[in-house]
Amino acid sequence: IDAEDADGFTALHFAANMGLRRLSAALLACGAAVDRSTRDPGGRTPLHLAAASGQSAIVSLLLAADAPHSAEDWQGATPFQMACRRGHHAVAAQI
Repeated sequence: IDAEDADGFTALHFAANMGLRRLSAALLACGAAVDRSTRDPGGRTPLHLAAASGQSAIVSLLLAADAPHSAEDWQGATPFQMACRRGHHAVAAQI
């Protein structure tokens, strides 16, 4: 369930980034790791990706699964900061 591509992206990273709520929920139900960071130049968790793309429903799922909301990417940005930078203020308020 946590297989990675060459950059460290898991299925949950892709689902979170694309806003695929049902797939994200299914992956979480099967035990997908919420704290994995990518090995690309971003070093982001699924919560970083969902927050940056304004995926409110996915953010809720990830937070309910105890995703690390204070995790920092390789530039020191948290999911909250990424949501703010992209203008997703409702998502930032969730975090």
